[in-house]
Amino acid sequence: MPVLSGGNWLKAESVKTGETLVFSNGGEWVDSQYKHPKLKQDGTPHPMAGQTKKDLVFEVRIGGVKYDFRCNMTNQNLLKDKFGRNTDDWQGVICKIDVCKVNVSGKMQDSIVLTPIGKEKDVEHEPTDTGTPEDIAWEN
Repeated sequence: MPVLSGGNWLKAESVKTGETLVFSNGGEWVDSQYKHPKLKQDGTPHPMAGQTKKDLVFEVRIGGVKYDFRCNMTNQNLLKDKFGRNTDDWQGVICKIDVCKVNVSGKMQDSIVLTPIGKEKDVEHEPTDTGTPEDIAWEN
């Protein structure tokens, strides 16, 4: 079972567009704080009305900091299209972060939208300048 970072949640207000994150594990389905509504958007009864929703939560890294990341359906679909349905295969995936306004329950709010770049071993890292050209260290 994946180990999460313990509540250090990644939120849109704590990141900037253009930053990258790396998936540290294969994720885990956890109970949400929300319940399924009585009706679907089309007005028909919701088959899971009143039941607790499940969130897909991953541990991710930005720089050296670990966060818990609640992966919404949009991001799940983007990742699934590029890396497949098995979320264990998403470990090591690098994504660019975009902070966008989205409609959530009728309110526009900032949300994180990911652009998958590749896997850690497949992506060339930018050099980190440590002073002189002879001292440049490559990130791992």
